[in-house]
Amino acid sequence: MCGTVGLGRLVAEGNGRHLARLRRLASDSRWRVREAAATALQRWGDDEFDAMATEAERWAARTPLEQRAAIVAVCEPRLLTTPDAARRALDLVERVTESLPTSRDRVLRQALGYCWSVAVAALPEEGLPRFERLERSFDPDLQWVARANAKKARLVRLR
Repeated sequence: MCGTVGLGRLVAEGNGRHLARLRRLASDSRWRVREAAATALQRWGDDEFDAMATEAERWAARTPLEQRAAIVAVCEPRLLTTPDAARRALDLVERVTESLPTSRDRVLRQALGYCWSVAVAALPEEGLPRFERLERSFDPDLQWVARANAKKARLVRLR
């Protein structure tokens, strides 16, 4: 796990050859290693948010576990300090959410149950209308995601 997080520092220092390994580790059978892969991306994002977000957008077109790492990486409050960063997070979460009814992946659903509230809180004027559309969904997984986020204190305060 620690080595996985360390790969994020190496990528931040310009060694992009570790990205393929990080992407594989995002699908590891061990949940702590998967979480460490997302944390590694966040470490990179501390230095180069735009580059990390671009990579996360690539991962969002891949497997549900890679999608999970991508959204967890960008939906970190300390990284969403500008409207552009928050907008990228909203766009990514919305895009990955669209794939959930097809994948029905429980781990991805749980991540979406957290990430929406972070992205919305970072840019409420754009995020709240998007979240309200999610709340009107008839899909049971998307309804679960909306309910899980609606309970988060950060969204309760905004509403």
